[in-house]
Amino acid sequence: MIDSPKQARDSAASSARRDPSAALTLARQINDPWFACQALSWVGRFWPSDDFETVLNEAFEIGRKCSDPYRVVASAAWPARAFIERGASSRISAILHPSLAVANEIASLASRSEALFLLFQATKPGMQTNWLPVLEGLMKASFPTLHWRQSRNLSEAILIVAAEDSSLANDILRQLPEGKLKTQIEKRLNKLDPTIPRLRLFFWE
Repeated sequence: MIDSPKQARDSAASSARRDPSAALTLARQINDPWFACQALSWVGRFWPSDDFETVLNEAFEIGRKCSDPYRVVASAAWPARAFIERGASSRISAILHPSLAVANEIASLASRSEALFLLFQATKPGMQTNWLPVLEGLMKASFPTLHWRQSRNLSEAILIVAAEDSSLANDILRQLPEGKLKTQIEKRLNKLDPTIPRLRLFFWE
């Protein structure tokens, strides 16, 4: 018996490919927007017809109902990545603009950084015009640097960019204010064999 939103999310995710209609029905029964958004994103990611966009837009709208602005922003990562993996990267601007606006309502800079880094990881495989504004938001959320998570998130984001475009990574680095965090990132970029962080998996076969 499924007795929690998390369990329902997991069940919908596990059946999204083999029985998408049942997974959709289950996802729509989840009363917690955080888990419902993720469940619907799983369904949309593997939905067998072209109306997957309807399911993913539904996921995003459900995520916007989260009472916590952190979860509003972070939940958008799932439908955003699903759109990208379905080859519809151009569709996510409607998700990103309101999410970036809500990010400014996250009082804790560490939490804001976490939400934006999650969204960056989700959008990075897609169009630069989508993920670069997320990275710019992450940069703003990194100063003043009050928590180690801010340092880690910005460092890893820039290293991820550097793995594909070192010139752009250096341009981003030059925009950062002088200080300890910029020096740390610069040192990591200048290593001959830097450890490149892996992008998070949101869906798996």
